[in-house]
Amino acid sequence: MFSENADGELAQKNEWSVLQVVEYENRDKENAGGPRLIANAAGSTFVVLGLPLVNQNKGYAWLLLNPSSKPTIKLLPSDAQFSLSKKDFELL
Repeated sequence: MFSENADGELAQKNEWSVLQVVEYENRDKENAGGPRLIANAAGSTFVVLGLPLVNQNKGYAWLLLNPSSKPTIKLLPSDAQFSLSKKDFELL
């Protein structure tokens, strides 16, 4: 039987693993097209938003949009510098 804390830790591991899979599968993709929205990321129920990395032609910072555990902001890489134009923000 899992304690409440263990359940939260398991949920976090699942969420982070989804971000890791998405990051790995997309790290060499061109980011000139702007943000990417992926529903059912890595076969999960999670929705992930890819934000183009600043000053790079490839790669994204990945943000989990519907986490079920704390911390509620999960970004990979955690120190990524990304861009989001006003136009793209309004489209989202």
